[in-house]
Amino acid sequence: AISANDKTALNQFIDNATEYYNLILTNYETIATQLNAEIQTAITIKNNDNVTVQQISIATNSLNLALKTAKDNVAVIDVIAKIDAIGKVEFTVECKNSIDTARALYNGLTTEQKENVTNYSQLVSAEKAYSKFDNSGNLSIGTIVGIVCGAIAVLGALFCVYWFVIRKRKFAK
Repeated sequence: AISANDKTALNQFIDNATEYYNLILTNYETIATQLNAEIQTAITIKNNDNVTVQQISIATNSLNLALKTAKDNVAVIDVIAKIDAIGKVEFTVECKNSIDTARALYNGLTTEQKENVTNYSQLVSAEKAYSKFDNSGNLSIGTIVGIVCGAIAVLGALFCVYWFVIRKRKFAK
């Protein structure tokens, strides 16, 4: 016969999973519903006096995996939402805080979770866009120098075309 001690770990996982289920139910209904299905299966095993230790172990492992999956999914959804909330990049404290918060949340994810953040490129773009501002909210010196150098290069190319193509044709005639 199975003793109460054999079901101790399962009881703890049921309690932990139920607590997390209640925490996420309002904002993450789909994830909560998936977790609840595993909780109900585990409760059925817990209440059955004719189960084996192996069945208890399988139920415990399944519930543990479901709880981890739910937490992973919630974390990923939260990061995606924070990145989406950045919106248009402006030189404001609010925008900088929004970018920094999204980055910190993203950095706190595991490698596996990061792979599921579908809008990571938006975060990188926002960081790059914000970094182009200097303390006054204008373009930084480096950005301005890059624009000027690019313009000089274009003008130089146009001069070369003029000098070696158009002007040479005039002399040839």
